[in-house]
Amino acid sequence: MLKLPKDKKDDEGILGQASLSDQDVQALIADLVELEKSGTLDVLIVAVKKMDELLQYLFQEPALYRLMAVALDGSLGAMKQLNAQDVIQLKATVQEIGGCVGKSMGADALKNAKPLGIGGLMAALGDPDVKKGIGITIMILKALGKCASQQEGSSSA
Repeated sequence: MLKLPKDKKDDEGILGQASLSDQDVQALIADLVELEKSGTLDVLIVAVKKMDELLQYLFQEPALYRLMAVALDGSLGAMKQLNAQDVIQLKATVQEIGGCVGKSMGADALKNAKPLGIGGLMAALGDPDVKKGIGITIMILKALGKCASQQEGSSSA
């Protein structure tokens, strides 16, 4: 475990204060290797680099901030059920979807969205991109339903 002396000045920085044993360093390296293998290290590095921008955005929208807190808490619980290969595949999927949607929508897309009635919905269903998006959503819903059914089956056993 990382030990920090309490009598050192704060301006020395954490590295100036750290007292690491060889065992601590080996454990730290082992943890970093596991994070790298699972693809989590890349996500953490991007998150740290973008943290200021992300926090600024989240704090501007209290409802989004609460939703993200719930999603993060639930995600941490879900991640405990995944092995390293599952995490790598999930990371690739989230990066692909997130990057694609982010590039396609732009910053003001949600603000500029117009309400649709039945006629607008019917017209939108003719758009090939909407059809593809619905297909992807159905796949996600099917996987969600399968997981729920499996949990119901295991909880009743």
